[in-house]
Amino acid sequence: MLHFYHHPQSPYSRKVFLLLEEAQRPFDLRVVALERGEHRQGGYLAMNPQGRVPAVVDGDVQVSESNAILRYLTRRFELHNLYPAGLKEQAEIDMWWEFCSNHINRPLLDLAWHGFMVKKYGGQSDLAVIEKAEKNLKRDLPVLERHLLGRNYISGHDMTLADINLMPFAVYAKDVVRQDDYPAFGAWIQRVASRPSWRTVVAYSGV
Repeated sequence: MLHFYHHPQSPYSRKVFLLLEEAQRPFDLRVVALERGEHRQGGYLAMNPQGRVPAVVDGDVQVSESNAILRYLTRRFELHNLYPAGLKEQAEIDMWWEFCSNHINRPLLDLAWHGFMVKKYGGQSDLAVIEKAEKNLKRDLPVLERHLLGRNYISGHDMTLADINLMPFAVYAKDVVRQDDYPAFGAWIQRVASRPSWRTVVAYSGV
């Protein structure tokens, strides 16, 4: 049985959750209570020395870092619909996966965290982080918007790892960017949001 260690509010955990729901493979869902410091305790640190979520344990295989987990699971379960075997197809998925990871996901998370989420945990917003994130999104989100014009998904006609990587961060866009400026991006969000896999993630984690 695959054991999936996560926290429901972590977008990095939601990436793995979304893939597992798309794969329709059985798994054991185990919450790591970050608010109680369980990610810093010895048992969990033995699996993930960085003390972060998510992590998976599959027999004698332990994997941390969300992107590494995604790649492991697609190979483990031979999910060629999500990550095709062809070199050309993989290259396109990897390109947009890396682009979104480096230029879209982090700014969206920074804007959400410093814009409204941090207050729930008694912290303070960092205006410098907000300014940098807004600047980067203004530069890079139009690149994704142009790519999505006339496309249902980021790479190909159906969901791939490129979409799975982006969606848990893209849902913050409704609160931090003007939706009217990015209609193709907004349509893509709604398309992924309508999938049963994402609805399961939302029902569980309350995204």
